[in-house]
Amino acid sequence: MQFEIDSLREINLKLLAEITELRKENAKVKAENIERDKEKTTLIAKLDDDIRKIKQEQNAVNILSESNTSIPKSPIHSITSQSSISPSIEEISKQSDYSDYSIEKNNADPISQDFDLIPLD
Repeated sequence: MQFEIDSLREINLKLLAEITELRKENAKVKAENIERDKEKTTLIAKLDDDIRKIKQEQNAVNILSESNTSIPKSPIHSITSQSSISPSIEEISKQSDYSDYSIEKNNADPISQDFDLIPLD
């Protein structure tokens, strides 16, 4: 009978030691989870901020492109064909035509092109 009691005490001590180790491991895992949650929260906040900035930029691009299309073109093109116009006005007209082209080219929706590069998984 005494042998059985000693054997059970030995098993009990081993189990208590194992419980202590498992509690230490559990505390370590909980600390790691807390750290990951903090990092996750920080990354989510950064993503939300980036999304907000992208939406603002997209809205600005949309507003700019809408304002460019709603402004009527000046009749400089028809006037420049007349020989009585001074060369400086013709140069201004050419520069204006080029700047209109570059504005339209710059409004080619670069943000949506960037979204194609983002993996969805």
